[in-house]
Amino acid sequence: MTLAALLYAAQWLVIAAWLACHVQINQARRRACRAVANSPDPDTPPPSVTVVIPAKDEEPNIGPCAAAVLAQQGVDLRLVIVNDRSADRTGEIAEALAAREARVRAIQNAELPAGWLGKSHACWIGAQRAASDWLLFVDADVRLTPTAVRSAIEHAQRHGLDVFSIWPRDASAGFWERLLVPLCGAMIVIWYGQVATRARPGRPAFANGQFLLVRRAAYDAIRGHAAVRDALIEDIPLATIAAGAGLGVGSALGSDLAAVRMYRGLAQVWRGWRRIYVGVLAPGQMAGCVLWLLVGSLAPFIVLPVALHAWLSNPSSPWPWLWTAGSAAHLVALLSVSVRFFGLARCRRAYLLLYPLSVIGVLLILADALLARSRRLPVTWRGTSYSLSARATVRALPAAREAS
Repeated sequence: MTLAALLYAAQWLVIAAWLACHVQINQARRRACRAVANSPDPDTPPPSVTVVIPAKDEEPNIGPCAAAVLAQQGVDLRLVIVNDRSADRTGEIAEALAAREARVRAIQNAELPAGWLGKSHACWIGAQRAASDWLLFVDADVRLTPTAVRSAIEHAQRHGLDVFSIWPRDASAGFWERLLVPLCGAMIVIWYGQVATRARPGRPAFANGQFLLVRRAAYDAIRGHAAVRDALIEDIPLATIAAGAGLGVGSALGSDLAAVRMYRGLAQVWRGWRRIYVGVLAPGQMAGCVLWLLVGSLAPFIVLPVALHAWLSNPSSPWPWLWTAGSAAHLVALLSVSVRFFGLARCRRAYLLLYPLSVIGVLLILADALLARSRRLPVTWRGTSYSLSARATVRALPAAREAS
C-alpha cells in the first residue's frame, strides 16, 4: 500500500472517531442531572448540606454567588465562606453577609501552611466548620439555579454516588473566552469523558471542583482535601482517591442547574487553562491533545482547499478528488460534533466560524503547559507561585517569589 493510501485510510479513521463522539454526546444528554420539578415531600426532612465557597480576591463574585446559594429550595442549608488571603473586599462582604444572615459563617484565613495549595486549604477549613450530611464545594464564579442543590443530592442518592459533580453551562462573555474556553474544555473531555459518568476502583476518575458534592461521611473517610493538599488541581485527584476507596464517584451534565464564567479576558484564560493542563494532564496526554488538534481539527481546513485546487487543475487524477471528498467529510463530521458539543454547555455556536483560530490558541496554551510541566516551571495563580514536582504536585514558594 502506498503512503498516500495509508494517509487516506488514516483520514477516514479520524472521521470515524469524530462520528463516534455523537454517541458520547447522546449519553451525556441522557444521563444529565435535571432540575427537579416536583415539590419536596413535607413529611420527609430535607437533606442537610453545607455549601463551602473558597474565595480569594472574589469581590465582584462573592455576593451574587452567595445570594444564589441562599436562595436554594428544598434543603436544610448552611453556607461557609472562606476568605483566603484576599487583597480586596471579599472578607468584608462575607462578614457583612454573615452579620445579616444566620445561616452564613465567614472565616478569615490569613496564611497558607507549607505543603498546601490555597484552594484545597480553604475548602478544608470550611469543611471543618460544617455539621451536615452533605458538603458542597462551589467556586465563587458559579451561579446556581434555585433547585440546583436539591437536584444534585437527589441525583447522587438515586445513583448511589458519594462524590458527585456537574458540568455547568458556559457563561463566558468576552471574545477570547468564547473563542477558547469551549475547546480548552474539550481537551479534558478527550481524556476524562468516558470515565466521568461513573468511576471504577483502580481506574481514573473525574470530578469538577466548580460544583463538587460529597457525602460528609465519605469526605471524612478519605481525609477530604487534606489528602490532595499538594495537588495543583484538587478535584480529579480527590475523585480518584474516593473511587480507589470503593466510594461511588460520578458526574453529569448540569447545564440546567448552574452557570460559570471561569475567566475574564485572554490573560486569565491562558493562565487558568495552563494551570489546569499542568495539573490534570501528563506530558503524553498533552502531546496527544496537540496531535489531535493538528490532525483531527486543523487538517481539513488546510487539506480541503489544497485538494480542491489540485482536483480542479487536474480532473482526471483520482487522488485530488478523493482527498477533496475525504476532507469535506472530515469537516462535516468535525462541525456536526462541535455544534452539538457547544450546545451541551450552551456556548456561542457563532464562534465555530472562527474554529481554526480557536485551535491555534489552544495549541499555544497546551504548548506552554507542556513546557512548564517538562521543565517544572513555577505556576502562578491567584497571587501565589507554586513549584512543581515530577508528579505535578506543588508547594508554595516563599513570599518574595509571589506574583502581584
